[in-house]
Amino acid sequence: MDLKTIAVIGAGTMGRGIAYAAAVAGYRTILADVAADILEKAMGAIRQSLDEGIARGKVTLEQKGQALNLLSVSRSVEEAAAPADLIIEAAPEDMPLKAGDFPDALARGLKARHCR
Repeated sequence: MDLKTIAVIGAGTMGRGIAYAAAVAGYRTILADVAADILEKAMGAIRQSLDEGIARGKVTLEQKGQALNLLSVSRSVEEAAAPADLIIEAAPEDMPLKAGDFPDALARGLKARHCR
């Protein structure tokens, strides 16, 4: 399987760290969370991490630009899952959340990807 697109479900500390690593590694990355403010905060933290990497000589300006171009956000699990070759679940350990609409939305996204 040719891995090109990674969906990270959950934009908290762990999810945004995974999304950062995936985008810097050159993968198209979709960071999904139902909360717009969490996505905004995550993108700010990712930009800050990239800037800190530049300051430490670990990331170049070109790598920062490439990573940000590869990274997108979505408020829909279904939309994030549909184009993904790999889905990483990093949502909070909240049983009502994980047992609610989350599994159905993920299944719809997978169906859209694999049942064309």
